Amino acid sequence: MTTTDAADRARRPPTSRHRARAGQGPRHLRARATVPVSDGSVPTHRQILRILPGLILALSLATLNQTMVTLALPTIVGEFHRSDLLAWLVSAYGNSA
Repeated sequence: MTTTDAADRARRPPTSRHRARAGQGPRHLRARATVPVSDGSVPTHRQILRILPGLILALSLATLNQTMVTLALPTIVGEFHRSDLLAWLVSAYGNSA
C-alpha cells in the first residue's frame, strides 16, 4: 500500500458496516437487528405471493367494468332521449360503484 492509498483511506468516512460494528456514528444510522414477528402482523414472502394475484385480478376487473360502463353511458342516455340525464347517470353510477 502506498502512502497515497493510506491517506485516501484516512479521509474516507467509514462504511455503515464498520460504524455498526464499532458503535460509532449517530444512533439512527447504526444497524439494528430485526427480530421476526410470529404473531402474523407482518406477512411473509409466501403470503404476499399468494395475495398479489388476487389483488391484480380485482383491480383489473374493476378497471374493465369502469371502462365498459363509461363507454355505454352515452348509449344509455340516448335510449332516454334526454342528454341532460348524462351527468345524473354518471354521478349515480360513480356513487354506487
